[in-house]
Amino acid sequence: MTTVTVRYYSREGYWHAECSEVPELVAGDRDLDAVVSLAHAAIRDFLDDPELSIRDDIVNVPSRRLPR
Repeated sequence: MTTVTVRYYSREGYWHAECSEVPELVAGDRDLDAVVSLAHAAIRDFLDDPELSIRDDIVNVPSRRLPR
């Protein structure tokens, strides 16, 4: 069984997915559920592994405030 980890990042209201095992992955949307669905479908199509396991990791990106 192959296991991959997909990390989801949010910046300025837009989610994007990254996967070090599949660097070709490109998935993004304003809705996290949509990005997860897109990422899973893309990875399954790319790897074509019936026993594929996908681990989702939502990364908390701290907001940066501009100095006053």
